[in-house]
Amino acid sequence: MVVSLFTAVVLSSGVSRGHAQQTGFWIYEPPMPTARQNVSAAQINGHIYAVGGNDSMGNPSSSLEVYDPVSNLWVEKAPIPTPGAIQGIGAINGLIYVAGSPDQQNGYCEVYNPTNDSWTSKTPPPVPLSQVAHAVVGGKLYLIGGCAYGWYTTYTLVYDPATDSWQFKASTPNVGCNACCAYNGKIYAMHAQQNGCYNSDMVSVYDPATDAWTTITSMPTSVQWVGLEVVNGLIYAIGGGHGQCQTFAVTNLVQIYNPNTHTWTNGPAMLGPVETMGTCVINNVLYAVGGTDGTNALASMEALMPPMSINMYAGLTLYGKVGSTYEIDYCSNLAASNWTALTTVVLSNNPYLYIDTNSTYFSHRFYRAVQQ
Repeated sequence: MVVSLFTAVVLSSGVSRGHAQQTGFWIYEPPMPTARQNVSAAQINGHIYAVGGNDSMGNPSSSLEVYDPVSNLWVEKAPIPTPGAIQGIGAINGLIYVAGSPDQQNGYCEVYNPTNDSWTSKTPPPVPLSQVAHAVVGGKLYLIGGCAYGWYTTYTLVYDPATDSWQFKASTPNVGCNACCAYNGKIYAMHAQQNGCYNSDMVSVYDPATDAWTTITSMPTSVQWVGLEVVNGLIYAIGGGHGQCQTFAVTNLVQIYNPNTHTWTNGPAMLGPVETMGTCVINNVLYAVGGTDGTNALASMEALMPPMSINMYAGLTLYGKVGSTYEIDYCSNLAASNWTALTTVVLSNNPYLYIDTNSTYFSHRFYRAVQQ
């Protein structure tokens, strides 16, 4: 049996090596060139596309900036024609679709082509939704909840790129929506308003096949403007803030939902409090881009590195920055307090490297890697 060993890249955050083995850990990656809150993000071909948002004064941004984990660099691209914040976004067939409304009065839908760095206008949504959650299922972009004409809504809208058309679907069970993510052909939604409050612990699931919503197990801690992503079959609700019915505070909380057991657990806390960030997942690494700490728009980016898994017949998969060096250690008994240094490796071309320890080294040992 081959089990990957995901390695602690940075331990300076205060995460112990033993804790990282169980839960993973956060590290800071290079910040965006432009600080933005309410930013939308998507990934294509292992690149993060951060679109729109607001500055600390609330001014809308038209920025499009792209991060490449291999080169570890951000690059500015053609700005979106319609500046906006908390837009619906989705990557479909190598293109990025962005839809919403900058003013809750006028809607837009624009598509970005990375091949020629250009934007094209498409049919706008039938309702000018802002502060909208989004997900992609079956090659279609879904907009969930949001605000229009000054009111929170229960709309579910779906855009089909093949026909450049929108459809109304079943209304959500509660107004507004924190965030959405797609998993196994369904959309999981964290709702934004309940009993007049701008945060809620209510969670529901939409099934496009039946056009129906179902309420499921509530979040343990009620927060608004979380980031929501799926990693290894678990749904991560990261960050967020307490809203109108609680003392306002932005959190670094991570809450993890298991769709199979319908249970929640706490994950490793983020390095700093943040809400309204853009999120995406690349190679099982969860990225959180921009957002706000409650006072300022942020340019920072955090990444949740996968946890370590150790097995006697293990292969090692290293995740880190290109050019970084790792020491490979081994021991014969996990209860041992000391590990023996074996060799060093460099991530020279890619941000990850697989080592078949069963063939390369002696198989009846436990292995780990530590950044130098």
